[in-house]
Amino acid sequence: MSVQQQDWKPEQGEKDAARHREIIKEEVKKGILDTVINTPIINKKGKLKVRIRGKKDYHFRHKDPEEFRDVGQGKGKKGDVIDAQIKKGKGPGDSGIGHPDDFDDAEGGAGGEPGEDWIETEMDIEEIFDIVTEEIGLPKLKKKKEGQIEVQKGWKPSGTKKTGIPPRLKKKLTVQQAIKRWSGIILGLKQMLEEKLGKKPDLDDQHYVWALNSAKLDKDKAIEILLKIINGERKVNKKDLENATIILDEDDLRYTKLEQDIEYESNAVISAIMDVSGSMGTEKKLIARSFYWWSYEMLKRVYQNVEIVFIIHHAEAQVVSEERFFHTVQSGGTLCAPAYMLTADLIHTTYPPEAWNIYTFHFSDGEDFDRKAGVKSLKNLLPLVNAFGYGETLPYGSHSLLDDYIDAFDLDIEEVEGLEVYFRDDKDTYFIATALHDREAIWPTIKVFFRKDEEVE
Repeated sequence: MSVQQQDWKPEQGEKDAARHREIIKEEVKKGILDTVINTPIINKKGKLKVRIRGKKDYHFRHKDPEEFRDVGQGKGKKGDVIDAQIKKGKGPGDSGIGHPDDFDDAEGGAGGEPGEDWIETEMDIEEIFDIVTEEIGLPKLKKKKEGQIEVQKGWKPSGTKKTGIPPRLKKKLTVQQAIKRWSGIILGLKQMLEEKLGKKPDLDDQHYVWALNSAKLDKDKAIEILLKIINGERKVNKKDLENATIILDEDDLRYTKLEQDIEYESNAVISAIMDVSGSMGTEKKLIARSFYWWSYEMLKRVYQNVEIVFIIHHAEAQVVSEERFFHTVQSGGTLCAPAYMLTADLIHTTYPPEAWNIYTFHFSDGEDFDRKAGVKSLKNLLPLVNAFGYGETLPYGSHSLLDDYIDAFDLDIEEVEGLEVYFRDDKDTYFIATALHDREAIWPTIKVFFRKDEEVE
C-alpha cells in the first residue's frame, strides 16, 4: 500500500498562452492612450476596438537561395569593401541585390523596409477597465475613524470543519486524517496479535490493511485472518497487498470553512466640476467629459465606497445628475467662484472632513470673468479637501486662470507623463494642475491626477 501525489505541471502550451496573455495585457496598457483619444464618450456596455502591436515568437528563418548568392565567392584582398557588389546591383534579379536597405535612399516608389505588425482587436469594456485600473487610485487617502464602513469582499477560507459540500472537500487533509486513524487501528491489531502469539508478528502494514479489507473492518475477523497468514493456512499474493485500500470514514472528511471577507473602507467623495459656459466649445467639452467619464468608471471599480457629486457651472453653479453632466449644452458667461462655494457648502452640510476623504476636480478653458473672486473662493475650499486638481482644456490667450493659480498658490512645475504639471504638495495643500492642449493629454492627466499611493493616517 502506498499513497502517491501526482506532480501536476502545466503543459508548455498553457505556459505560452499565459505568457502571450501577459504580453497582450502590457500592449493594451500602452495602447489605452489611443483608445481614450478615439473613444471620448462611450456606452457603459459593449466592446471597444483596441489597436495593439503584433507580437511574433522567435523562429528560424531559412535563407532564400537567391539572397546573397555571390557572398563568400572568391578570394578577397585587404581593403576590399565587402558590400561593394551589393551596391552595384540594379535590381532584385541581379546577383548583388538582396537586402531592403539598398532601396532606402530611392526617391519615390515603395519602401523596402518591412513594416510593423499592428492588430486591431475588440475587447470588452470591463476587461479594459480591469487592466487600466491597476494604475490609478485616490491620492492622499486618509483613514477616517468616523467614516469607515464595512465592505463585503466575498468569502475567504477560515479553517476547516467536518461537514460541508463536496466542492469544498479538502482532499489532502482528508487523506491525512484517514491515514492517522488507520495507523491507530493497525497499532491496536499489532498489540492484539502480539498477545495471542506471545511475540511481535513479522508482518508489513499492508497485511493489516488487506486483512481489515477482507474482514470488512471487523477487527476480530481481521485477527483470525492474520493468524492464518502467520500459520501458513492462508496465502496472500503481492498484487492483493498492493491493492489494499484505506477506507474513508465520515470522521475523516475535512471541508473548507468560509467566513465573510470584510474590509473597512473610509468614505470618499469626489466633486467633479465642469465649466459649460459659452466659451467651452465642442472639443473643449469633449476633452473634459472624456476625462471625467473614464475617471468615473475606473474609480467605481477601484473603490466601493466613493460618491461622485457632479457640478456644472457658467455664471452660476448647480449639482446635476450623471446623465445631465455628460450631456449638458450650455452658454453664457463664466464664473468659477460659485462652483467652489457650492462645493464648500456641500462639504459643511453633507460631507464633513472628519468623516470623509474629499476630492475636488475642476475642468475649464481658463476663462473667468472675476478671477480674484475665483482665487479667493478656492483658497477657502482647499483646507477642506484632501486634493484639488485643475485641468485647463485647449487654453488660449496670453493669460489664463491657470496662470493665476500658479502665482496665487505658489505652484512648482515638473514634467510628468509628458505633461507640464504644476503642483504643490505640503502638509496643508495638495494642488495639482495641467493644461490639456489636445485629446492625447486625457489619459496622462488621469494618471497624474489619480496617482496611486498608500493610505495615510
